[in-house]
Amino acid sequence: MQLKERKKLYAELRNAKDRYDKLRAIFDGMKERAGNVTKPDFELGITFAEGAAFRVSFLNCIVQFRFIYDRKNGMGIVVAEDISDARADFSDVRKVAVELWRFTFNGNGIATDLTSAEPGDHDPFNLGETTDCGQIVAAALDSALDRSPPKPQSGAVGFLT
Repeated sequence: MQLKERKKLYAELRNAKDRYDKLRAIFDGMKERAGNVTKPDFELGITFAEGAAFRVSFLNCIVQFRFIYDRKNGMGIVVAEDISDARADFSDVRKVAVELWRFTFNGNGIATDLTSAEPGDHDPFNLGETTDCGQIVAAALDSALDRSPPKPQSGAVGFLT
């Protein structure tokens, strides 16, 4: 294996960090807007996980949103995972997480592979818009509710024990 020349390597890593920081800031903004999603007719519980994730709960479902950086394509990726089977302390999240879906977004916060079923709405989803973030969060919860109910286990979040 031949290593890249130092100057080029460091420049590429600096560029990757700058791009990561920009995309991560967009995801962090999505986290903030997700907190504004609650409606008078249903209450969403928003909790924040350590690192690049946040969790949303509704009824007996808990969905975690994670951020991943795709350096090769210069995109951010949001992964929605059902973690309803996790223990109350979330110590086993990695083992029980079930990926519901994922989508990419560009440096302008535009989701590149999400589409709306709204009649006449052909605009892309924008992570800078509270209503778009709300629809994304609600869609993930809807997907989680469509899955088989979580198995009751001692210490599980969605169950009284």
